[in-house]
Amino acid sequence: MSSRLIALKVRRRSVATAVFSGKNLDYAVMLHLSDDPEAATGAAARFLARTLEDLKPTSAALGIGQTEPGERVANLHALIETMLAAEGIPITRVEDKVLLESYAVPKLKNKDALRPIVASFWPHLGPRQLAAFEAVALGFHVQTEHLLSQSLNITPP
Repeated sequence: MSSRLIALKVRRRSVATAVFSGKNLDYAVMLHLSDDPEAATGAAARFLARTLEDLKPTSAALGIGQTEPGERVANLHALIETMLAAEGIPITRVEDKVLLESYAVPKLKNKDALRPIVASFWPHLGPRQLAAFEAVALGFHVQTEHLLSQSLNITPP
């Protein structure tokens, strides 16, 4: 059985999700959140619960911004981490800085530069799926690191 990774990138008004089976991207979508914090938390919880139930990931990657998150993002991160822990799913946290350094030399200047790279790797992605480009880039990064570490029989940092 190949491993299934769920990659999540949280922003103040959205949660982007990508699911990989081995090297294959199976699912990518972005959920836009309400401006009301309570409604946003409920929607994010339902969205993640449905995704976990339907796609049954065995591991997770969570994108971490370069600056201290605001209260809303911090609360959504806590919700996601709690839900993943309840399912026994291990979490790898990846800082945006590391992600940007992994996609180009010299490193990318900002996250928007990831969009054309993701689009070139998966040209079949529709606009709704491509909106989740940060989660897709995050998932691909973590899966590649995992596959390379298995090939070389080393432990990733």
